Amino acid sequence: MEELKQALMSSFIDYNIPSKNDLKVQLITNNASRHVKVSYELNQLFKHCDEFYLSVAFIKQSGLAVLKQTLLELEKRNIPGKIITSTYLGFNDPDSFKELLKFKNIEVRIYEKEGFHPKGYIFKQGNLLKTVIGSSNITQSALSTNQE
Repeated sequence: MEELKQALMSSFIDYNIPSKNDLKVQLITNNASRHVKVSYELNQLFKHCDEFYLSVAFIKQSGLAVLKQTLLELEKRNIPGKIITSTYLGFNDPDSFKELLKFKNIEVRIYEKEGFHPKGYIFKQGNLLKTVIGSSNITQSALSTNQE
C-alpha cells in the first residue's frame, strides 16, 4: 500500500518523489509531433499481459487492423481476453464483430441498451493490473491521431 501511495504522490504531486514505475499514473495521448500513438502503448500492454478485458463503445475495422497482429499473437499464446462493446448510435461495423468472433481466445459481448459509451482497458500481468481509462475507442483515428 505504501508503494502505491508513493507512486500516486510521484504521479500527481511531485515527480521527484521516488516510486516504482509500474505503479505510476501516465497520460497516454496521440502526439504526431512526438510520433506517439495510443495504439503503440496498447500493443505493448497486450504483448506483456496474461489476460485482458476491454470495454469500448465503438469498434471499427480500421481499429482492428491497428491491433490485429498483436491479437493474433495473443491467440497463438492462448492469452484469454474479454471484450464488451455496444450497438450505440449504430456506429460499429458488423464486420468488426465477425472478425473478433474468429479469435478463439476472445469472448465478445454486445450491450444493446442506449447510452453505453465506456472506454476502458484492463491488462493483467501476474499480480499486477494495468488499466487505461479514457476516450479511445477501437478506431484507427482514436488509436493514432485523434486527441481522445
